[in-house]
Amino acid sequence: MKRITMVIATLLLCIVSACNSTPSLQQYYVTNSENPNFLTLDLPVGLLNIREAQLSPEQKESLGSLKKVKCSGF
Repeated sequence: MKRITMVIATLLLCIVSACNSTPSLQQYYVTNSENPNFLTLDLPVGLLNIREAQLSPEQKESLGSLKKVKCSGF
């Protein structure tokens, strides 16, 4: 009985600690979009200047799917 209680308590602790209260990136953009000091830029992927010869086939495929990079900050 003591062991079952300990297992249940451990599981509950794991579930409670897994909840994350930090805002997501999308929530961050929405809350800061009206701030006059918040800057958002869409940059073309060509500005990254990545040498494709050093990329694996999987990385080349991922790079090919990018259209733009979003940069933001204060």
